[in-house]
Amino acid sequence: MELEAKTLDTQWQLRRERVRFEAHRAQRQYQAVEPENRLVARHLEQLWEEKLRAVEATEQEYTTWRHEHRAEITAEDRQAILAIGENLPRVWHAPTTTMADRKHLLRLVVTEISADQRRIPGKLWFQINWQTGASSRQELVRYGVSYHHYIDGERIEARIRHLYAERKTDKQIAATLNAEGSRTTRGGMFRPATIWHLRKGWNLASVKMGDLAADGLRWRDGA
Repeated sequence: MELEAKTLDTQWQLRRERVRFEAHRAQRQYQAVEPENRLVARHLEQLWEEKLRAVEATEQEYTTWRHEHRAEITAEDRQAILAIGENLPRVWHAPTTTMADRKHLLRLVVTEISADQRRIPGKLWFQINWQTGASSRQELVRYGVSYHHYIDGERIEARIRHLYAERKTDKQIAATLNAEGSRTTRGGMFRPATIWHLRKGWNLASVKMGDLAADGLRWRDGA
């Protein structure tokens, strides 16, 4: 607020100087005219008066502006601002706070946010640049992505291939992964259908159980 007011006040000072300069120039022109040139003198006198009225009007507008745009922060103002800052969670979650209010609050403290989903495999890297000039860097695990971009993707693929080599069925593989604490790219539990889909993508045929595939379907052409 103080910085904005200072910028506007500088513009007002330039405007005041300009109208005062024009009034002073009109005065010099009037005083320099020969007395016998009454017509010219009358015109310059009127011009001078107009410039003086412009100076007066500008000063009145400036006084009104300063009164309506007081930017000085008093001790009471500062304490009120600090109190709001300490109670920001209450303000943020209050039922009376709208989404527009929350966006405005963020703009007051955040300059910009930069995000990069390729910097760290399986994670979203982002940086928050604050209005104070400070910055914060964070990393989040990416969910809802392909296993190629999933942070645990390589380990899960290797584990499935290992269990597949042990002739485990899709149901058994899913149960093993869930028991070991592994989760899908969406953070959920593995299901046999999930394993089946992954195997198809990796060209791993279904495990045979006699003349049937492990999923209960008759084996045909290695599918």
